[in-house]
Amino acid sequence: RFVASGFNATANGALHNTGSGRRVERLQNWSRNLGAFADRLAARSTSAVPPPATLRLGDLGRVALGYAALGIVACLGRELFRSAPAALRAQLPARALRRAERALDAAAAAAKVSMVLALKMVVLPTVLGAGLEIAIKPDLAQVRALGGGAAGAALARWVLGITFMLVVTVAVLQLREQLHPAVLGQWVRPHEPRPDLLAALLAEPAQQHARRLLTSLLIYAGLLFVLVAAPVHLLAPLVDYYGPLNLKVSYAAPAAQIPLELLCFHLALLTLLERLKKRIGDGQRFYLTQLCQKLHLETYLLPSDGPELDEQTLDAHNAFDAAAAAAGRQRAPPERWAWGDERPSLREVRLRPRAPRPSSSRLVLFSLVSWAGCVLACTTIALLPLLLGRLALRLLRCDPAHDPASLAAGWALALFALGPWLEGRRRHVEPIQNDASVRENVLCGMAFVLLWFLVLPFGTGLLYDILVCALDGSYGYDFLLGTIVLQITVTARARCAAHAIEQGNDIDRWSGDALQARSQLIASFSERSLSAIDCRILLRLSLYALGALVALATAPLSILIYTAKIDSGERFDASVFFMLFWSTAASSVARDMIPLDASSPLATYRAFVAAGLGAAAAARGLGPLKRWLDAAH
Repeated sequence: RFVASGFNATANGALHNTGSGRRVERLQNWSRNLGAFADRLAARSTSAVPPPATLRLGDLGRVALGYAALGIVACLGRELFRSAPAALRAQLPARALRRAERALDAAAAAAKVSMVLALKMVVLPTVLGAGLEIAIKPDLAQVRALGGGAAGAALARWVLGITFMLVVTVAVLQLREQLHPAVLGQWVRPHEPRPDLLAALLAEPAQQHARRLLTSLLIYAGLLFVLVAAPVHLLAPLVDYYGPLNLKVSYAAPAAQIPLELLCFHLALLTLLERLKKRIGDGQRFYLTQLCQKLHLETYLLPSDGPELDEQTLDAHNAFDAAAAAAGRQRAPPERWAWGDERPSLREVRLRPRAPRPSSSRLVLFSLVSWAGCVLACTTIALLPLLLGRLALRLLRCDPAHDPASLAAGWALALFALGPWLEGRRRHVEPIQNDASVRENVLCGMAFVLLWFLVLPFGTGLLYDILVCALDGSYGYDFLLGTIVLQITVTARARCAAHAIEQGNDIDRWSGDALQARSQLIASFSERSLSAIDCRILLRLSLYALGALVALATAPLSILIYTAKIDSGERFDASVFFMLFWSTAASSVARDMIPLDASSPLATYRAFVAAGLGAAAAARGLGPLKRWLDAAH
């Protein structure tokens, strides 16, 4: 604008002095053009332009393209160096020639390994994630709009694809061992730890890597269509009728939260699959056994042990095994079938021969029922923890409207409920013989039912409602929450008691009764009889829970009595208790007396309970802390 005003002033001066019309018109045009350009600059500078994202997908693509170019240059340089004429190579110093050749070989090897790993671990999962996005139509645009950007959406696609690959790989590897070795034994390669993975990647030619990658892509794409795309297409009218499952997300800092949540989900999935792969195989075996028995396909699809080998056959097998070992062939472990030129284990040798091929109608029916069962199992495993987590957070009145948190809560509850069975560490304790009379057992059972299924659940939920939430009158939620919390508490005490007994430690009577009650209930379910249940133990357990509930409801007074009785010898802890308790209580009463609020008594009660619990925790923790400080000094 300053320059435009200068041109305008010059034009006016020239008009008065010289009267040259063409020059004046040119200066005025320059002034108008510069003024319009200044206005456009001002409008653009004052408009709200969002700052550029820190991590953009285009930048990542340029970095990947740069590394790919470096790798291609290294490979081409090595090939050109190797194909150079001998006369030209003879003119170079031998030492420099060897150094250059080693450097180019190392660069080409690094480029090859990087390219193969990038294709298998980045490109292939991203392509599968894009396929899943097209199949199930998740709202990844919402992730981008929340602040994750294109890079966040690409990371979500990668996690989606790598999740599908991991689940399918573990399921197929377990299915290989559950079926007869003639079904998948020579088609699916077993997973074995390979300490020489880097050497194998370097030794195998690029054509073989490309062929494997293409085969993997075709297999995963076929399974994606059969297990995801086709069911979604067939169930689309049903989903539209009942309403879609709307995912709820709420982020405070999406640029940091979205990658962190995806990373945590990926690591948790790896841990779960590694720890639960045996149980996946057990579930497949149970389902296939039941289905094959109904369709009379067990001799065709499932392995069955044959008779014991006689001495002549066993000697022939040992001679063949020794000759194969001398030839360098490895023996397959007994838990899986042999692959390639491996020597079969004795378990595989003893298998019965596979039955002739049955009718096509039974095989088609088996395939359809297996497909339906697989789709139902995957849907249940994917959606049930989410719905369970939503229910749990709704019962706790702390629903953040964020489905990743609901999914984590649902998986935590599911793993707690099924953890011992999933990990194969169920502890069995022999139940005590029931020596109670029938009348006493019936009366104790009636009292137990009244306390355990009515008083305790409702009291626990109502106490949570009073202490944590505003008393909103949701008595149904209170009863359901109390039931769940009660069962979780008793189950946890029983498991801790069983673990303590295994470690040779003593347990209290409450934990012992919880363990005995669980053992008696398991025995009663297995025998389908109520005679094994000693209702006196169940009544004592419910009375313990009722006492704990009353103690928590009267936390300031009960913890004060407990501290005076148990910790009377520790004056330092008792003084801390009284100081914390009475200072918090006095401040709460003073706060309630100043503002005239209808909810002040409830706030006072909550402050008293919080002060009592906090003081008890401090009193119990300061003693070990003091001993630790004394030992440290």
